[in-house]
Amino acid sequence: MNKYINSIPFNMIRLCIDSYNGYKITGKAYNSTISECIDFMDIYEVILRMDRVFDHNGNPLSSQIRRSFHQEDTVYPYQNKPSTFVSYEELAKHKGKIAAFDIVVKGRRNSTWQGCVFHKDIEYTFSTILDMIKILDSLLKSYCSQLK
Repeated sequence: MNKYINSIPFNMIRLCIDSYNGYKITGKAYNSTISECIDFMDIYEVILRMDRVFDHNGNPLSSQIRRSFHQEDTVYPYQNKPSTFVSYEELAKHKGKIAAFDIVVKGRRNSTWQGCVFHKDIEYTFSTILDMIKILDSLLKSYCSQLK
């Protein structure tokens, strides 16, 4: 985890889970390159909004340009180190009512994310957004069953 904090803190998402019901996950998401948290009512909302943040940051750079009938936000060029508002240490203070996860997005190839999920100092690697959602769901299921 420390290697990501030092090298790519702008690609990290602090995901604080407030409620969980099957694949219905709600809570708040934080990133060091945005000044406000992202309140979400669905995990897919976080993915779409963080994709826009990554597009604005230019890192991790998307491998494909989006096409749309609506005018899209400009995709900014690659930036080695986008500017940040807060440190990872500040983000790590945020906790959800149920759990908190750190997601590191290393790449965005084939219109999906590649990276890892950290929970309690254990690293879970994913190669697609669906894999990431399955990891989160599995961890939340086991965590919620322990609470009962």
